[in-house]
Amino acid sequence: RPPPADPAATALDAAAASWSPNQAVSAAPTTGAVALDAAAPSWDPGAALDAAAASWVPGAAAVAADAIANVSGEAADVWDPYYAIDVECVATGLRHDDRALAQVSLVRGDGSVELDLYIKQSKPTVSYLTPLTGLTESLLDQKGVSLEVALQTLREHLRKTAIIVGHSVHNDIRWLDLQFGVDFAGIVDVAELWRVWHPKYQDWWTFSQEHMAKVLLADDMNGGAHNAVSDAQKSLKLFKLHQELLAKGPEHVERAKHEMLAVPLSKSFAKRYPIFDGVCMGYWRTCNCGSLLDT
Repeated sequence: RPPPADPAATALDAAAASWSPNQAVSAAPTTGAVALDAAAPSWDPGAALDAAAASWVPGAAAVAADAIANVSGEAADVWDPYYAIDVECVATGLRHDDRALAQVSLVRGDGSVELDLYIKQSKPTVSYLTPLTGLTESLLDQKGVSLEVALQTLREHLRKTAIIVGHSVHNDIRWLDLQFGVDFAGIVDVAELWRVWHPKYQDWWTFSQEHMAKVLLADDMNGGAHNAVSDAQKSLKLFKLHQELLAKGPEHVERAKHEMLAVPLSKSFAKRYPIFDGVCMGYWRTCNCGSLLDT
């Protein structure tokens, strides 16, 4: 049966013909998602999927993403308002919410790196979660600055008119203590932008950035460590790919979404290691550390 009306603010059925990056995101960071301006009032996802171009393959999506990411000159100006952010954290206790900022990235809309900041820890660190974060004690000691300096530097480089792009980006914004209307003007949450109705479970699904990049960008981490810079760049590529496919027609976006449903999910770090270095990783099936789980 067709999916029910999406309760979140994301309008994923935006009309392709009138889209432009400057119109793509509403100024306000609406609850849970992104609002695309040009919405087709009544399109059937099932019919759109049936009409999708049969030539869709993940490799073609990766080529499209690279083509957009490498735009230059006047064409690049349309991405000027966009900045991607990401953070990595270390564990300061044994619960899954005992975390402290340790890396902050800011990537411009053209994909170039504006900031890559490491943060020296002012409190004892229980684990650097290195297989997940790529962070080590020596790296933070050698390259780290204070948290106050890192946040001030970020604000100095982030335009107040910026539209922030990221995966579940509200979490990063909360970690960085950024304020809508003061530090930035809008958001693009690629997790919500690419979410899909799951016919088996009759619910809306969002995917990890790792799965999205593997399927849509042909970028497979194979369970390797994250990095705030590369993760921010992936978010930007995923956003640009969405808009490139949307410009061809909403059915192309739907085809890509269903490709993500068709590819088996890899086990997350938390599922593979519910407890790492004695630290709870927040895996919902096994977590008993006493902290609330995100729902």
